[in-house]
Amino acid sequence: MSGPHATLYTGRGAELYHEIVQSDTSELREIIHRLRGKDARVLELAAGSGRITLALLPFVRSITAVDNSAELLRILSEELARPNRKNTASKANVVLADILSLEPGGHFDCVVLGTTSFCLFDADQRRSLLADIRQWLNPGGELLLSLRIPDLGGQNRYVHEISPNLAIEERFDAVRGTFSSTLIERSDDGQAIAEYSVTTHLLTESDLRTELREAGLVLEDAVDVGPRNRVGAIGDYKLFRAHSPGPDAMGKTTDVQR
Repeated sequence: MSGPHATLYTGRGAELYHEIVQSDTSELREIIHRLRGKDARVLELAAGSGRITLALLPFVRSITAVDNSAELLRILSEELARPNRKNTASKANVVLADILSLEPGGHFDCVVLGTTSFCLFDADQRRSLLADIRQWLNPGGELLLSLRIPDLGGQNRYVHEISPNLAIEERFDAVRGTFSSTLIERSDDGQAIAEYSVTTHLLTESDLRTELREAGLVLEDAVDVGPRNRVGAIGDYKLFRAHSPGPDAMGKTTDVQR
């Protein structure tokens, strides 16, 4: 089996990750609804292999897609080079970078941070990132951020069968405050031959609301998006919409409770 450092975002793990998520429509309808007709300049953080990037291209002016996985961005670049994307591929700027030290240049109408990637970071990193995002947004610009909140009162382990050769095992550890996902690759006889994992931090909706407010971002709403290609038992999965205050807001923010 692959060693303990095999991740979902490198090597074979990245290939399998792309294979699985490219059919996942979670968040897409809601994000497209927010951006359709706005001619927006978008910064997408943790873009991966382009599940969200590719879906948004027809509806925006441009997308700067940032990720620190060269393997995932290679897949995204290959997808952009397909003949059926020739009319929109020029809108995409693919950037290999750590988003925690990113200097994107310019300002954006919208920052997208999907697939609950915000939870890859600890509290200090999240505070720093939100402060950067506020600086990158135009006044009144939007942040669209997804968060998955496991049902910590239920089981702490779930297995999702993706195909006869692939399964995802998820474990919640409320004591350590972690949520781990392991993609298990199986042989045709059902034996596990490789595992690719990623561990994220558990973050409550209340804590996210607090972190957004402390960063000076105004939370407008949070809508249920669900993963539409998975079984249940995963807790709440929401898309949060916040904006940077306009120049006349004088630093005042509000937090809409929904």
